[in-house]
Amino acid sequence: MSMNRKKCAINILMLLLLLGGQAVVAAGEGAEIAGSESAPAKMDEVATTSWGDVLARVNDTAITRADVDRAVRIFLAQNRVSHDLAAEVRKQADEAALEQVVATRLLYLDGLKLEIKDLDKQINDRISRGKAKFPAVEEYVAALKANNLSEQDALEIVRTEIVVANLLESRVISRIVVTDAEIRAFYDQNQDKFK
Repeated sequence: MSMNRKKCAINILMLLLLLGGQAVVAAGEGAEIAGSESAPAKMDEVATTSWGDVLARVNDTAITRADVDRAVRIFLAQNRVSHDLAAEVRKQADEAALEQVVATRLLYLDGLKLEIKDLDKQINDRISRGKAKFPAVEEYVAALKANNLSEQDALEIVRTEIVVANLLESRVISRIVVTDAEIRAFYDQNQDKFK
């Protein structure tokens, strides 16, 4: 599979993870939504919790209100959506973000079981490329602060992305076979999406 197809497949899987995280949560061993007897559960309490409150646990890792807020902010920024959301929309975003954070953590823990060559170098390279997008180091640091992130948080986010992508590549992507005819048929049926 070509590199572009692999990147596309990983992006699609990450999107499916974001949209379908609840299925992963339901199947995830060791995942528990705080205040519930089983996962997944209604998470009405998500919007009314404070910054450090634990919303879920994945094995020994606590998922806090801060983690969910960060996931929502990153998603809104990546999609250029206003942070001023109606209460019901914000609640839905919080619930989806909690599911995404839990699902990502489950995948990360599973991904740690696989060997990743030069993981620390990959992390440092990705962080360096991110910093290079800013005219000055101060602007990079300001962008982190604007998202309530430390440099250590950024390192952990990148580590998680690499470990999860490696897991998806080794267990899912490598098994996907898409022919040129299927690609062409999809393109022909969806030309309006490629403008």
